[in-house]
Amino acid sequence: VQGEIIERQFGEADSACRTLDTYISSMLEAELCQPAAVKAEWRTAMKKFQAVSCEAYRGVVFQDPRFIAYFRDVTPSAELGRANIGS
Repeated sequence: VQGEIIERQFGEADSACRTLDTYISSMLEAELCQPAAVKAEWRTAMKKFQAVSCEAYRGVVFQDPRFIAYFRDVTPSAELGRANIGS
């Protein structure tokens, strides 16, 4: 959690209590509830989606010679490098 978020969520007693209530209840729900059963055909479908999407992604990123130029054009990497980000 970043500094400004800590201040916003824990800076005052009321907001700290709400934040802790949310965090604790979410954690308890996630840890104590039984996860829903996943159908075998859903797992099969997700594995297929994963393989197809991974192949497509790698095809664009690693095999398309236009990707690097596109990435440099749309990513503000120079600006991010000059940003005063303290965390």
